[in-house]
Amino acid sequence: MPKPAAGVSWFPPANFFTGAIHLKSGVNLHFETNAVLKFSTDPKAYLPAVFTRFEGMECWNYSPLIYAYGQENIAVTGDGTLDGQADAMHWWSRKGREAAARKRGRCGRAAGQNGRRQHAGGSATFR
Repeated sequence: MPKPAAGVSWFPPANFFTGAIHLKSGVNLHFETNAVLKFSTDPKAYLPAVFTRFEGMECWNYSPLIYAYGQENIAVTGDGTLDGQADAMHWWSRKGREAAARKRGRCGRAAGQNGRRQHAGGSATFR
C-alpha cells in the first residue's frame, strides 16, 4: 500500500465509525476502495453547534457530517463510502416525514452524477 502524503488522512479498506468531522485547511480525506466511514446516528455526536445554513437560513445548528467553514484547499477523495446511516428512524422522523419515507420505502435518495451520490444523510461513493 502506498504511504499517504502529508496533509492526507488515509482510510484503508475497513469500517470506521465517527461523529462530525471538522476539517482544517490543507487536508484531504482519502478513502481506499472498501473503506467505509459510518457516521453516528446520535445527535449529540454533532455538537457543539456550528455556524451553518439550514434550509437557506444562516444559523447555529448541529454540525454537518463533514464541516470546514472558513477553510481552504480541502478534499474528499477515493473510492470509499461515506455512510450517514440515514433511515426513517434516524433522519426523516426528525424532519416530520416519517410517513413519506415509509411510503417510498427509502429515505428520499437524491441521485446525482452517475446515480451514486445521495444527500448528506445517506451514503455517498466518491470517484
